Parts: sequence; structure tokens; C-alpha cells
Amino acid sequence: MGTRYFENELGREILIDVSEMEQDDIGRVILIVMEGPESSATNLVTPKEAEMLRQALNDWAAQ
Repeated sequence: MGTRYFENELGREILIDVSEMEQDDIGRVILIVMEGPESSATNLVTPKEAEMLRQALNDWAAQ
């Protein structure tokens, strides 16, 4: 779905990757991975949760 590499405000290289996959028990899910030099986060969310996250980030960015 999408991979982004960039340098953040602190000068650190960051990776953000968003991909779609199938889970046997719940169906379609979205995998969100964020990695930096000193931390990483992985989240597996439903499509509805991904949409709510997108809306919340868009609201924040519009301020």
C-alpha cells in the first residue's frame, strides 16, 4: 500500500510502511509499521480502525 522513508525534525531516518493482509480469524487487516534508529512500533488494525486513525491525523494536520 505504501512505504515512506524520510528524515524527521530531529535528523533521524524514519520508515513508515502500511500494508494489507488477510488474517484467518478476522479477515482483512492493515499492518502499520514505524521504525526509527531507536524505536519501532507495529500495529495491526481493522479497516475501520485505519480509517478512524486517518481521519484523526487529518484533523490534527488541518490545525
